[in-house]
Amino acid sequence: MPPRLLAALRCLRVALTINTAMRIRVAHRRPDMSQRAAILTTGAALLAALWFLPPALLPHPVTNQDIELSTAAFLVLLLALGGSLLAVPIGRRRNWQREGLIGLGAFWLALGPVAILALRATGKSSAAAFGPLLLMPFLTVPAGLVVAGAGLRRPDGGAGRSAWMAVARGLLAAALTAAWILARGAAEWRLAPYGLDVMVLAAVAAAGVLYLGAVRQR
Repeated sequence: MPPRLLAALRCLRVALTINTAMRIRVAHRRPDMSQRAAILTTGAALLAALWFLPPALLPHPVTNQDIELSTAAFLVLLLALGGSLLAVPIGRRRNWQREGLIGLGAFWLALGPVAILALRATGKSSAAAFGPLLLMPFLTVPAGLVVAGAGLRRPDGGAGRSAWMAVARGLLAAALTAAWILARGAAEWRLAPYGLDVMVLAAVAAAGVLYLGAVRQR
């Protein structure tokens, strides 16, 4: 097994071990704290996997190697957006707090400028591998408008402050995604995995923003 892949798997195993230990330890104190610790450590493990596994699995990529990963990245983006749109009727049926939709909409809206920033940073936008990044603003902004609008239209008692907190949560998630893209650099889109890890990160961030606003605040 390649050393980089072995190191990545070890990091993942350590994170999962910490996750289990924290859940057992905190569960004896407060059940809600146990759930929060599980979410945080699972998220940390997933971030570690997204950061270390791509370079470990593809240590020396060349141009157009595994170009199908670009299509996979686009499909992940479409699935994440489709799930976000489905959250509108599901949230209405299950009586989710509207802050989840507001934060989710703000996240997708902010990813439009993030994609433009990434295109400027890469300095190239004509290759097929850049398809997901090129289409991102045209997909995330309309979806963000629909989701955020649905959240704002829902009646809610403590409108003002909670709505702004939801927007701030979505913008923070988008800022972290932008930092991830800039840290990866231009090679993230010119070579494998062609932004697949970024799209998975965006999907996970969107789910986290929705969950924290719609469920955790109930």
